[in-house]
Amino acid sequence: MATAFTARVLVVAERPSTSGALAARLEELGVSTVIASGDRDACAMAASQPVDAALIDATDRDAEAAAGLARAMRLAARPRLLSVVVILPPDAVVRPFAEHFDAVLRAPAHPAQIAARIQLVLRVTVMEDETRLRAQTLAARNVDVDLGVDEHTFDAPQILYVGEPTPRYLALQRGLADCDARVTACFSTFSAFDFLHERDFDAVVLNAIDATEPAFTICGGLKRNTRLYHLPVVLMTDIERFKPIDEAFERGASDLLPHDASPDELARRVLSLARERRRRDAVKAAFSRARGHDPSDDVVDITTGLATAQFFVDHLDTMARRARAVSRPLSLILVRVATPQSISRPTREDTMRQIGGMVRHLVRAEDLAARVQGSLFAVAMPGAPYGAAKAAAKRLESVGECTAFEGDDFEDPFQVKMESVVAELEPSELGSRFLSRLMDEFRAHAQAS
Repeated sequence: MATAFTARVLVVAERPSTSGALAARLEELGVSTVIASGDRDACAMAASQPVDAALIDATDRDAEAAAGLARAMRLAARPRLLSVVVILPPDAVVRPFAEHFDAVLRAPAHPAQIAARIQLVLRVTVMEDETRLRAQTLAARNVDVDLGVDEHTFDAPQILYVGEPTPRYLALQRGLADCDARVTACFSTFSAFDFLHERDFDAVVLNAIDATEPAFTICGGLKRNTRLYHLPVVLMTDIERFKPIDEAFERGASDLLPHDASPDELARRVLSLARERRRRDAVKAAFSRARGHDPSDDVVDITTGLATAQFFVDHLDTMARRARAVSRPLSLILVRVATPQSISRPTREDTMRQIGGMVRHLVRAEDLAARVQGSLFAVAMPGAPYGAAKAAAKRLESVGECTAFEGDDFEDPFQVKMESVVAELEPSELGSRFLSRLMDEFRAHAQAS
C-alpha cells in the first residue's frame, strides 16, 4: 500500500534490531525515517533533525517510561511540533499516561497500520496548530472568539458492534461496560448503515472471526462516505489464521483485535481509537466556531461561507511565519472560474456563490479558502507539500467542471471552465508576497495562452 508521506519519522526502540526492522518496513511504504540509537540520541535528533513524528517501540518498556521519553522529545523539538505514536504490549495500562501520546498501538502492529496512524496524528497536529493561529489572527482584528480545542470529558463513548452475538461480543461488551462505554449491537450490514446514518459513534467493531465479509464491505462503504471516512473501524478476528492483513488495512481497518484477548484489552484498544476520533472532532468544532462571526467583523464572506479576501491575506502572513518557524510546508492554490459570456451578471454571481460553497466542502478543515477577486478563489493548505496541493487543485477542477449550473433559462444549464496554479512557500517569503507571486504567475500564464 503506497502512502503519500513527505514527513520524516524518528524511530526509537530499546534494541537497534527492532528500530532497524521497523524503519525498513515503513520505508517500503514510502515513509521517510531516521533511526535513534537510544533515548538520549532520540532527544538530540528531535532537537536537530527536521522530524515531524516519533515512533516509540515500547514493547520492552512500560508505558510510564515511554511517556517520559515522549515528553523529553517534545521539549527538545520546540518550537517545532512533534507527534508521538507508541507501540505498547497488549496488556500495558496506558490511561494514566495517554495524554503524552498522540496514538497508541498494541503489539504486534502491522506496518500499514503504523503508517496510517502516523498520517492521521500528523494531520490532527496540524489542525490543532492551525486553530491557535486562527485565534491569533482573529485577536489581532479585535474579534473575540474561543477557538480552544476542548477535550471531551469522554463520558459514555458510543461503540457500534456489527456481527454475530458470539461469546467474543459478550467479552467486548463487558470490557467496554466496565469503562462506561455504551455498545450498540446489530447483526447485518443493512442495519449497520442505518445506525451509522442515524446516530454518531466513536468507533465500529466488526466481527470477522469466521469470515471477512461483510466486514470488508462495511469498511469500503465507510471510506466512500465523507462523513464517516475518519470513523475508526476495528476488525475482531483470529490473528493467527487471518491471512488478508494487508487488504484489511488497505480497505480502511484501524486495528485488528485478537479474538482471544481479555475483555480489558479489547476495551483498551477500542477506546484508544475512540479518543483519537473525539480529539479530531473537537478540532473540527473549533474551526466551525471560527466561521460563526458577525458580518461586520469582515472575517467570513456571507455569500460563499469562505474567508473574506482581507482576512485571507492577513492570515496567510501568520501561516507563512509559522510554516518557517516549524519547518512545515505551506502550499497555495489559485483557481480561476470562467463562465460562458452569454449568461447575465446576476447568474454569474450566483454561480460564484455556489462554487464558493463547493470549495468550502471540498477542502480540508484546516485549509483556508477565500474568494480573493471576482472569479478567483484561493486555498492555503498548511502542512501540504506541492504534490498534495496539486492533487487537491485537480480535484477542485474536476468537480467544478462536472457540475451543471442553472442558467438564465432554467432549461438550459451550463458548465464552467476552471484552471489553477499551485506553489509551495519559499524560504523567507511573506504570505502577502506568496499570494502576489501566484497571481503574477496566473497573469503570465493567461497572456501566454
